[in-house]
Amino acid sequence: MLIYSASIWRNFDFTIYWIGQTISALGNAVSYFVLPLMVLQLTKSPSQVTIVMGLALLPYAIIGLPVGALIDTLDRKRVMKVCDAARCVVLMSVPVANALHVLTIWQLYFVSLITGTCLVFFSVAEVSSLPSIIDRQLIGQANSLIYAGSNATDILGPLAAGVLYSRIGYANLIGFDSISFLISFLSLTLINKEFQSGEAAKVTWKQVKRDTASGLKYLMTSPLIRTMAIIVSVSNFVASPYYVYVLVFARRSLHASPTVLGALWGISSFGAFLGSLTSGKLGKRFGFRLVIVFAILADTLARLVLPLSPTTFVMIPVLALTNAAQAVLNVSIISERQTSAPSQMLGRVNSAFRTLTIGVQPFGLFVGGVIIANTGGFLALLLVGILFVPISFYAWWGLRRPAMQ
Repeated sequence: MLIYSASIWRNFDFTIYWIGQTISALGNAVSYFVLPLMVLQLTKSPSQVTIVMGLALLPYAIIGLPVGALIDTLDRKRVMKVCDAARCVVLMSVPVANALHVLTIWQLYFVSLITGTCLVFFSVAEVSSLPSIIDRQLIGQANSLIYAGSNATDILGPLAAGVLYSRIGYANLIGFDSISFLISFLSLTLINKEFQSGEAAKVTWKQVKRDTASGLKYLMTSPLIRTMAIIVSVSNFVASPYYVYVLVFARRSLHASPTVLGALWGISSFGAFLGSLTSGKLGKRFGFRLVIVFAILADTLARLVLPLSPTTFVMIPVLALTNAAQAVLNVSIISERQTSAPSQMLGRVNSAFRTLTIGVQPFGLFVGGVIIANTGGFLALLLVGILFVPISFYAWWGLRRPAMQ
């Protein structure tokens, strides 16, 4: 039985924060499932799917580093609220344009780019703010609960979207994501605590460059954080188009309907839910570094087996193992980073880490678009599994070196 400290739930600010972000995550899960299907319906091209998804992540590669320095000098809560408001507006433009019969792929490019830009600011502020909401000794459990809520929505979102798309359409489901950002905005308004200690200082461009360099320098000179950044960056580049590969493989090779795809993605996401619930306890018992190593090994095994699935039913437990391993990996790496980096450096270190690890994903998606257009889903999935083998060996060697102790 999984037991969490009661003091977490007695913390009003964390509870409100968790509720708001979980509802927002439900909207994200719906959009993440629906958007590729919408692009396929609109363009009939898997390559266009990778472009739209890549544009949402491109801002990390462009502005990720300076954003971390800015976040440490700005009001983090205000930044998060502005990002929620902006995403609410631009996402609502999709069902409006669809109702007026003027929705185009260019609008989806624009929406992806704007929401991706907001995500950079929001996510850096979010990770940097959690230590201000909850005691540091509870961070591992808090991250586990946040990811558990997020991954629970990954189950419900695709299941609901797969059933509802035929009744209300893809575009209207994007509107639900817009409403979820409004709820997140309201939850942040109810939180009493400030998201950083002291008053935010005025920032100059010279200071931004200096702070950006200091965050990157800390990452590069810390053996632990540098090793984790390399592991996640390479695996993210390889696996960033994975959802598109699974979608094309299931649709074209196994002839799965959108409803079946929703069931496949939703039920298999239960693995991520279990992984996020257990990651905090696993890290406390075995240490997050060892947990990271075995999570990557399990992930590699699942990715090698998945393309051999003869039916979508067989894909479910294999994809669930991948999702569980990824959830454990994410919680463990974030918790290790939050507890090892100095508080005053968190924004800069998190920004440098996320810029490197997420900034590679749009390029992985663009490359993935070329691969899927020339190979098909089966070979693309098999290639990912093969490339994960050296990544798992590096994780085993890198995180168990004496320098990590």
